[in-house]
Amino acid sequence: MTHALKATSARLVHNFNEAGFPISRQQWLILAKTYHFPNECLLQSTLVDMMMGDKTGVTRAVDDLVKSGWLSRDIDENDRRNRVLRLTTFAENAMPQLMQCVQKSIAEITQGIAPAELETAKKVLEKIIENGNQLNL
Repeated sequence: MTHALKATSARLVHNFNEAGFPISRQQWLILAKTYHFPNECLLQSTLVDMMMGDKTGVTRAVDDLVKSGWLSRDIDENDRRNRVLRLTTFAENAMPQLMQCVQKSIAEITQGIAPAELETAKKVLEKIIENGNQLNL
């Protein structure tokens, strides 16, 4: 599974770079999650929970996205301790191209695999995740 994740991530990053978007897999995940909360306030602390990653790594990736103009980070009006993340206009305009890179990567990485095989693999991975979550309660 680790090799599959690395190969998929490498292809995704390659396609982003080829399209002129030098972002990492983790940065893409942050942008995608932020994109799916356009009318809601996505708090940075919530993002850390959603990413199931370490706070430092997610914060560093968010910092880089803010510095490079992909995200804005504002103080939450309801709780000044929290930071609200939003896509910038630049990021919103780039999302269709980034989504095309994702679709291209999926097509390339799954080339030659029958749809039934992909569905079986998906079910097996979902079961592994479910089992892991149950064990880690």
